[in-house]
Parts: sequence; structure tokens; C-alpha cells
Amino acid sequence: MKNSTKERLKENAGEKRTSLRERHRLLGEDAILNAAQELFLRGGYRKTTMTAIAEAAGVGTATVFRHFNSKEGVLAALSNRDIDGVLAKAGAAMTPVPADPAQGVLELLSAILEMHLTPSTKIRGQTRMWLLIPTGHTATDEVVTSSDLRLQKMIFDLLAHYRREELIQKNIDLTDATIIIFGVFYHHYLRIALDRRVRIADAEAELGRQIPLLLKGWISQPAAKSSRPPRSRGG
Repeated sequence: MKNSTKERLKENAGEKRTSLRERHRLLGEDAILNAAQELFLRGGYRKTTMTAIAEAAGVGTATVFRHFNSKEGVLAALSNRDIDGVLAKAGAAMTPVPADPAQGVLELLSAILEMHLTPSTKIRGQTRMWLLIPTGHTATDEVVTSSDLRLQKMIFDLLAHYRREELIQKNIDLTDATIIIFGVFYHHYLRIALDRRVRIADAEAELGRQIPLLLKGWISQPAAKSSRPPRSRGG
């Protein structure tokens, strides 16, 4: 019995040490990313070196390479951090889920458009991370692929919720519906990315007109009426 207690105490101590090391690792990575973000925004991506990032973060260059492997890895991590924040806010914005399916989809897509306001999209001298254009670097290309898949899953889960509430017809294939909604959204996402004159509010207005038209044929019974546009989050 005593041996069993000692073993559990050792396991708990080991878990605490591992957890502490993990927290230190994450804090170290955040410090490096914060330094890199400031340098990228101030001087541009191409002109910023790994040595400069290390000096700004107060660590050795080898430490930066150990955490991120390359400058592209640093950029990918920065982008992922921004994406995580936007998706988390989008998820929070859907609690509680709006009663009207069209309004729910609009609220979700509007929240995702905030990606255009994140620091990593303001860095000069880099391929825009939010476009489906291969960069040739595994780390950065994976950011685009994984973020799109995560958004598609959020759309699918939202539609599945409305299916369970019997607000979307049972004969509608949710995978197909997800792809269609994502395609409409991505059209406007690209417009903002490629044309500086297009504002987030412009895309929201267009989505506010198109999404209800799209879902009109999928809704199985009258949903709670809501004609308000999604909350504008910036230009």
C-alpha cells in the first residue's frame, strides 16, 4: 500500500514537472513570436533575420531554430496564433446559437472575417497566408490548409445543430452544404485580400444578402425571423 502511494506521488510530481516545463516552453515561444511580430511589422518579413528575432527576444539564435526550425516556421506559428484567436472568438460568438439558421451562418462568417484584422496579415514582404497559393514551405502551406478545414468543420457543426433542431431539411447533404457556404464566403474573403478598396463591412453586406437566399431552399420550417445584418467588426 505504501509503495503504491509513493508511486502515485512520484507520478504526480513527474506530471507537475512536465507541466511546468511545458509552460516555460510556451512562454519562451510566445516571447520569440512577440519579438518576431514586432520586427516583421516594422521592417518587413524578408529583411528580418532569425538572428534579429533572437536578439529581440533575448535568446540565442539556436533557441529560435529549435522552437521553429526556420523563419517560415516563425511566420506559420504567428499566423496560427492569430487563427486560433479568431476561431476561438467565433466559437464564443455562436454561444448561444442564433435561432435563425441564416443569421447563425452570417454571425459565424462575419467573425471569421476578422482574420483580415490580425497582425500576421499586415506583415510586408510575405505571401498572404490566407490565400490558397502554395509557398513551397510545408509549415506555411499547412497553415492555409488546416485553417480552411477548421472553418469548414465549424460550418458543418453549425448546420448539424440546425438539422438536430429540425430547421434544415433532412435530405440536404451537410457536407455539400458546407462546401457551398465556404465557397461563397471564400469569394468575399479573397476580394478583401486582393483589393484594398474592399472593406470587411462590404463583404458582410454581400453575405447578408446571399446567405439567406442560399439557405432559403434548405430550411424545413420557418425559423426565427431576424433581418439584422451580422455585427460589423471593422473595415
